[in-house]
Amino acid sequence: MILAGADVMQLAQLSGTSLDPLKGIILPMIGTVVVIILAFRSAVAFAEDKPGKLVGAWVGAVLAVMVCFFPDTTLNILKGLGQLVLGGQV
Repeated sequence: MILAGADVMQLAQLSGTSLDPLKGIILPMIGTVVVIILAFRSAVAFAEDKPGKLVGAWVGAVLAVMVCFFPDTTLNILKGLGQLVLGGQV
């Protein structure tokens, strides 16, 4: 199949499309759902008097918020931790 010149131009325009606006919409929605689920699990752990599960739910919620709402900052933190542990450039 031979592509016409107009089809090639449309393909070139599509390849340069950025998904950053979509990432800005989807990640906060996913983060909110995960935090709601973890808040429910935290309440259940508190009611059952299980402090280990409670702390685990809190840590999970903090990580979910960091990754979903502040992805660039989280990546920089992880790079810094990798440099601290491994030394040198990561």
